Amino acid sequence: MVSISKKIVLFILLAVVCQSAAFALPYYEAGKQAYNNKNYDVAQAYFKQALKNNPENVSARYYYAQILIQKDNLQQAQEEYRKIIEIAPFSKAAKLSIMGIVQIQDYVDNRVGNYTLSSDGKINLNNALKAELMEGIGDNYIEVAAMNGRVMRWNSNKMPIKVFYDYNPKDPTHKPFFLAAVKRSFDIWAKHTEGKLKVVPTNNMEQAQVVIIFKSGIDNKAPAGKKKQKFISGLTTPHIKNGILQYFDIQFSTAKIDGTPYLESEFFATAVHEVGHALGIMGHSSEEGDIMFPVAHNARSISEVNLSERDINTIKLLYRMDADISNFDSDELAKKDTKKNDLVLGDEKNRLNSKLEEAKQYVKTAPDHAISWTSLGSAYYSLKKYPQAIKNFKRALNLDPDFTSAREQLAQTYLATKDITNAIRQYNTLSNKHPRNLNYSKALIKLYMQRKDFLNAKGAANKATKTNPNALNDAEFKMFADELKKY
Repeated sequence: MVSISKKIVLFILLAVVCQSAAFALPYYEAGKQAYNNKNYDVAQAYFKQALKNNPENVSARYYYAQILIQKDNLQQAQEEYRKIIEIAPFSKAAKLSIMGIVQIQDYVDNRVGNYTLSSDGKINLNNALKAELMEGIGDNYIEVAAMNGRVMRWNSNKMPIKVFYDYNPKDPTHKPFFLAAVKRSFDIWAKHTEGKLKVVPTNNMEQAQVVIIFKSGIDNKAPAGKKKQKFISGLTTPHIKNGILQYFDIQFSTAKIDGTPYLESEFFATAVHEVGHALGIMGHSSEEGDIMFPVAHNARSISEVNLSERDINTIKLLYRMDADISNFDSDELAKKDTKKNDLVLGDEKNRLNSKLEEAKQYVKTAPDHAISWTSLGSAYYSLKKYPQAIKNFKRALNLDPDFTSAREQLAQTYLATKDITNAIRQYNTLSNKHPRNLNYSKALIKLYMQRKDFLNAKGAANKATKTNPNALNDAEFKMFADELKKY
């Protein structure tokens, strides 16, 4: 929902007709400058003086009304609109003022009970917006859904989400109920997003937003001489580039660490939990009754695996909020730390500090997991504490050199510190380990070209082309390839 202040300000100020007298211009222009700088108190003083010099300056009165809306004083703003209508009843300004009055009245009429209007006409729009967001929402854990202080979820305007299942019916470790459990998990979550989330399967892995992988063991390997990690049954990893969500992969272990098979109910509980992550709930609940509690649910039957009221409230609220990170189009700017989200989560600083404390606790709980140290590194990265971030990403990779998320984020952190040499090393490793992921190759080529190392850039491009026959269909990759022909 767009706030009443934003709707009125944008609509009216774009169509302001300047009718002010010449001698009022100095105050009017100074007021405009202050307004554009969002210094509303100073702007209000200038416009007051402009109106004192010439009460018929309708442009100044427009701005003055908008300042009153910014300050939640809707009643007085309506009075200023009425004065404009009296001064110039046949003007475009008067028509716009009529529409402004109607918008304010509509806002008031349709949100009774969500705010209070004091005797001086002052309304708290933030409380109204928060009440609308939270309508029908009870206890929840939305604060842990945000990733490093930012809301990440799928774009409701770009449905359905395509899911690829790397499932082999001929593989005896791939049980038939695995596939059914994951598909059912998506359905369970989707029905609680008020119709905003839709999911369909796809046979094209390259076009999928979620990739499901069944494998023998996830992070229970360790390099020679290193302590073996604790077993985890599922692992969900987001892949993000320049603030745009590319895809998630969910890895499921096909058996327990001792080799014994899963009960259908055990696997289903894991599937519902991991799918919750892939839909945008990035953290874990602290209450054992929630499906997003970090410890696996020991369900004896499928009927015992359900979303709690807190789970339902959290996913519903998540898809009402604005997305900071989503599968935006390349030319669409991601919203960052919107006021709408701040009303629920608190401001950016509080969010990030809260996430840091959560990550520290996660490390204490599971110090032998690469994902724990990666979470801590991510929290430090968001706070721009890059040395600490690098240290923790490296620690994650010492536990598991194949943990892609840690290596991706380590590469990004090196880029943030302008350490191109180490960034290249990480992207080179990523492109070797995941040759079909063109994003890693493109990042590597771009960095080589940035250093004018065209020989290595051409080598990386040739290697990517051999591995990915359709690489030249990618506009960015083709641009690099064409540029490298010059060298």
